[in-house]
Amino acid sequence: MLDAVERNESFTITRDNRPIAEVIPIRQNRFGDLVQALDKLPRDTAWADETESLVTVLNAAEWENPWFGN
Repeated sequence: MLDAVERNESFTITRDNRPIAEVIPIRQNRFGDLVQALDKLPRDTAWADETESLVTVLNAAEWENPWFGN
């Protein structure tokens, strides 16, 4: 069974014809799945513009380290 799961097969385990468990392959690329799901959502242009403005401000700012007084 585990060899089959390594080949991306799944199994449902039943008791008295009732499903009680599934044996499925572990999904290795969960971050990639998240990125794909987010790419399917409509773009929020207001949020994107605000984020871009914030990144611009943060990149332009001269930061001092408050612990070392740089």
